Amino acid sequence: VGRPDLSAEHTPQQLAAMLYHSLHDKLLKFPDETEIYPAHGAGSLCGRQMSSERSSTIGKERRTNYALQAGTCEDFIHLLTDGLPPRPEYFGRDVELNRQGAAALDQIPPPVPVRAPEVFRLQAEGAIVLDTRPAMQFAVAHVPGSIHIGLSGQYASWAARILGLDKRIILVGEDADHLRESQMRLARVGIENVQAYLEDGIGGWIASGYELDYIPQISVQEFSDLLEKEKDHVAILDVREPGEIEAGAMENSVRIPLGQLPDRTAELPHGKLLVVHCKGGYRSSIATSILRRAGFRDIADLTGGFDAWKALTHTA
Repeated sequence: VGRPDLSAEHTPQQLAAMLYHSLHDKLLKFPDETEIYPAHGAGSLCGRQMSSERSSTIGKERRTNYALQAGTCEDFIHLLTDGLPPRPEYFGRDVELNRQGAAALDQIPPPVPVRAPEVFRLQAEGAIVLDTRPAMQFAVAHVPGSIHIGLSGQYASWAARILGLDKRIILVGEDADHLRESQMRLARVGIENVQAYLEDGIGGWIASGYELDYIPQISVQEFSDLLEKEKDHVAILDVREPGEIEAGAMENSVRIPLGQLPDRTAELPHGKLLVVHCKGGYRSSIATSILRRAGFRDIADLTGGFDAWKALTHTA
């Protein structure tokens, strides 16, 4: 089911109650074999526990959908509104874009190749180089000042939250198919100023003689050893959401949700190695790219995130 906080006229509680009655007084009146097709899928910020399935039935949802297990309307309201993650700022813009009518995806021309010197010039003029490759490829070598958001995760949602909808984007990707997929997924959330990509990828950047940047990686075992030997020279940044931190967090960590990080870098300590982590590594790679772009040099990405750290400490 959808999130109930997207209206300027109603409170989340009011919308959740309306949603409860729509479900129970309308949709669940249909026979169990009735087929349904969702408007959103896994990874969307428009709801919780979104399934990756492209279709379902009333009967299956009645049995398995977490929101339909609430016994009363009041329980349903609490289920949907307690601990609700903040609404991304770009949602309001998307509402207006939807009302105006966006261009059909098949009418958007594919991005054109741009050689490294032109990318360098455009970047100096304010364009954002968005690297969509796997995290380890980005960590090893990337265009200085680029932002990393891997295509494998909630790519478009994070791009909209971190970059906004109006930035000029230059893509770095693995191949033509990935570049086109990147552009299409961005267009679905309203980021349409994606007209170019780095020709020949990182290889083209190197061939043109430009410098590369990298993000150090640190394993949980290395991190554990480092804390034992040089604890006073290490700081920890946790970019998970508050609800995740309730289940456990590292001692003395600075806690800034990823979506707030671009505006809160001034809160971070200097003069120490800043080790960044999330749950599993996807968001921390985004975070380290933001920090490097903001001028933080002494940083490291914790491989495997808090899940790997928890597994190590529980085993120990």
